[in-house]
Amino acid sequence: MKAGINVSMICLLFLLVFAVGAFADGNETNDNLTANITNADDGNSVVNGSIISNSVHSLSIERLIPDSFRPGEIQFNIQVLNNGTEEEKNIYPLITGKGFSVSNMVPIDRLGPEEKSYIIIMGRAEESGFINLSITLSGQLFYRSITVINPNSTRINNSDEIKDLEAEKKKNVVELSKLSGQLASLDGQYKQLENDILIKKNSDYDVSGISTDDLKKFLRNARSSILQEDSVQAKIDIALASNEYFDLKDRLDSAVLIKKPLSSLLKDNAVLISTIIGALLASFSLFEILKKKKESFSLKIKEIKESKKEGEQKNL
Repeated sequence: MKAGINVSMICLLFLLVFAVGAFADGNETNDNLTANITNADDGNSVVNGSIISNSVHSLSIERLIPDSFRPGEIQFNIQVLNNGTEEEKNIYPLITGKGFSVSNMVPIDRLGPEEKSYIIIMGRAEESGFINLSITLSGQLFYRSITVINPNSTRINNSDEIKDLEAEKKKNVVELSKLSGQLASLDGQYKQLENDILIKKNSDYDVSGISTDDLKKFLRNARSSILQEDSVQAKIDIALASNEYFDLKDRLDSAVLIKKPLSSLLKDNAVLISTIIGALLASFSLFEILKKKKESFSLKIKEIKESKKEGEQKNL
């Protein structure tokens, strides 16, 4: 009987220890999962302790403009499309190719979803023929080719297409020069606008809804179009930039002064208020001092008169 009771007690204790262990493991798992969820970035989810991103980052190269050059110093633009759902920043590529080297580039500062823009590449091509370029962009590898034309080729020199292109370039020189002047003027207006926005902001005007991001993008696109000698697209980009500038300027001129609560006004003018209160207290103190002096002087005169009167009565 006692042996049966001991076996039952041992079994009960074993089950109790097992249950406590399972409960502790469950709590630890839940705690770990909670910690993982807490540490996950906003907009992401956690599955089995792993962070799964719900946002999509994807860039693609649309084209190279131009893609034919003569040997030596060359410059071209990489048109990039943001296929993702998030804004991309500071977009610049790593480029390698036989006989090709990069000397400088102008990256894309910002590129919103479904937007296109250009990276400006400056480099040198040492060899003639087709050059395959490997372009790494935000961790993605792309292959594009450029053609470096041998200037001694009679086929190229006699090509009607090349002659037409040269003639078109000459026709566009005056137009592109005019557009470059307009772009320089807009650049100056943009810088002044940025300064005016800062001044208004520091003067407590509401400029929260005024952003120059689109204006910068239009100016950048116009600069790229001029570099491509595309006068038609440059006109469009400059028109867009001009309209955006005047819209922003109108909104800035209409910005209203932010009404501050009384507590904020008191805080901002604490020194002035303290000075005024100090001056008032000093005035009250001076008034009290003068009042006491007057009372003391009157009392002294009264005492002198009474003393004189008593002296006169004694003499009588």
